Amino acid sequence: MERRAFLGRVAPLGVVALAGCSGGDPTATATDEPTATATATATPAAPDADLVVEVGPGGSLAFDPAEASVDPGATVAWVWRSGGHSVTPDGASGDWQGTGTTLHDAGYVHEHTFEDEGTYDYYCAPHRGAGMVGTLTVGDPATATETATETETPTATEEPTATPEADLVVTVAPDGALRFDPAEFTVSAGETVRWEWDGAGHNVSPERQPSGASWPGRDETTYGSGTTHSYTFEVPGEYAYHCDPHRSVGMTGSFTVE
Repeated sequence: MERRAFLGRVAPLGVVALAGCSGGDPTATATDEPTATATATATPAAPDADLVVEVGPGGSLAFDPAEASVDPGATVAWVWRSGGHSVTPDGASGDWQGTGTTLHDAGYVHEHTFEDEGTYDYYCAPHRGAGMVGTLTVGDPATATETATETETPTATEEPTATPEADLVVTVAPDGALRFDPAEFTVSAGETVRWEWDGAGHNVSPERQPSGASWPGRDETTYGSGTTHSYTFEVPGEYAYHCDPHRSVGMTGSFTVE
């Protein structure tokens, strides 16, 4: 009898323990809900613009849309969906400077309100050779064509005057490749070297030169296809240079003046 009485007393304790365990489930469920809510609100809102152009959507080397038209007075927003890109105007673009050759990370937004009619061509400085280019037409396409022709003509007439005879020619980005050709060479003091741009979005930025040398290179910005830079080297020694936007991918050069 004493054994049955003892078991009778223990059984209710087991029931109480189970009830305590089942009572913990609502607490766990309640703590899960805020996490789901926070994830849903983390998505950034689209910019308040008349046109949104995605930069590198899904990690692709593209602008989306690549071609678009807006009315004068419209605001266009470029939204970076992946990093390592720029929105660089190709030629004269009125008061629109884009982002120059500065590269930005995913989430960056560049906005501009376009007042002047015309065609605005642009590209990503590191990836122009891979076809990452875009065109924006503001207003009447016919007016845009006339504006583009007027801005291109002076550039075409200036190039021949800046192309002296050269003892050696270095091709900048041959066939769009991120390199100089030749990457290394030797010339004699008093000889002239000419760099010729075969691809756009590059510059020639001096990195090292001997004492007494004053080679300026051509690194104020990046330049388009057809650009040339000539210099006559008088000071013997070792010279090194690079392309600013593409130095990290090995677009460098060096030469010796004897």
